[in-house]
Amino acid sequence: MLNGGYPLLGQSRTKINKNIWEGPMLKEIENYEGRYSVSNEGFVINNKTGRVLKPDIYVKSRSKAGKKFYLRITLSMNNIQKRYSLSRLVATYFIPNPENKPEVNHKDGDRFNNHVDNLEWVTMEENNYHAMVTGLKPRGEKHPNSKYTEETVRLIREMRDKGFSRKETAEKLGVTFSFVRDVRCTNKVWTHVDKSLTTIENTDVIISGSE
Repeated sequence: MLNGGYPLLGQSRTKINKNIWEGPMLKEIENYEGRYSVSNEGFVINNKTGRVLKPDIYVKSRSKAGKKFYLRITLSMNNIQKRYSLSRLVATYFIPNPENKPEVNHKDGDRFNNHVDNLEWVTMEENNYHAMVTGLKPRGEKHPNSKYTEETVRLIREMRDKGFSRKETAEKLGVTFSFVRDVRCTNKVWTHVDKSLTTIENTDVIISGSE
């Protein structure tokens, strides 16, 4: 029945035997007068009919790095509808959040897998880091907007350590002065690149001593 923590979309009208879901696996959603419950398996049911609610797929953000798709549930009360992130509903009812972290992360990177075991509360920084290490958020030369390579970044840092000025570095490597400045002087760009993996001696760049 389950696919990535949620009933197959084609089975959304399946009626659930409530006896199967009694206990800690099913929790009533507050402020809906007992109408809905959320399961730790990653779906919501209508308690009156016993049927699984069909989620809709929405795009949380659009960027050149790619679209982010999530599952969302619509709940209704007194003819007023409200939409909820399915992952956030599951996390709210089944995962303690003593540090009051603001975001929910999908551990395996699958945003359609909303099983409680696949979710965790995180900070924005932790969420971004997870996205980068799992490849969900391209960075460096893998980013579609990137003009430079990790090899160039390593060379810039090594030339800094060898005493080359920013202007000299930019001219010899054929990059902009501002790019050299950002790579050399901040911890905000290309921080994942380790300069120790490259040395000037084993590159094709012809570099003479700084004057």
